[in-house]
Amino acid sequence: MMKNTPLKKLNIALLGYGRMGKEIEAIAAESGHNICLIIDNESDWLKYGKELSKADVAIDFSLPKAATSNIKKCFTAKVPIVVGTTGWYSNYQDLYALCLETDNCLFHATNFSLGVNIFSAINSRLAEIMNQFPDYSVCLSETHHTEKLDAPSGTAISLAENIIKKIEVKKSWALVDNFTSVAVSTIPIKANRYVN
Repeated sequence: MMKNTPLKKLNIALLGYGRMGKEIEAIAAESGHNICLIIDNESDWLKYGKELSKADVAIDFSLPKAATSNIKKCFTAKVPIVVGTTGWYSNYQDLYALCLETDNCLFHATNFSLGVNIFSAINSRLAEIMNQFPDYSVCLSETHHTEKLDAPSGTAISLAENIIKKIEVKKSWALVDNFTSVAVSTIPIKANRYVN
């Protein structure tokens, strides 16, 4: 039987200090981990960027336009990075190749919620079943707070892409205002935002 060994206390760099960054900071403090660096904008990078190499891991919940740069900076500093930011995937193939080429570590997901990942598995199975019934179609409607910057969300895109893999007639997805305005081969996604 293995003894319970205490987890190593990590030095964590937070890249992005919005709602999720603050939540991660609170959880890290409760767990005894150290937030050694908080970067929320380019000015912070200029002032504190040299401190990145002191981190055991970086956690990025920044903005889509910043995530690619943040990932590259972590690769240069040889700091493993966990990315929860979505909307940067147009650069994914280049970053994947760079990660391998420079022997770095990148872990990313469109959603880290256990419930969403369970839902994703159910969604995939449902799409397999729906593929047998071409008279029926599928659409996605997502709702987030108004601070959610990307639309559709990375979670909605992941769900749509999994459906495309399972339903033969579906070839793409599109952000729409009206579910009836797309071709049969397209999955319409409506992105609702509300004031929290």
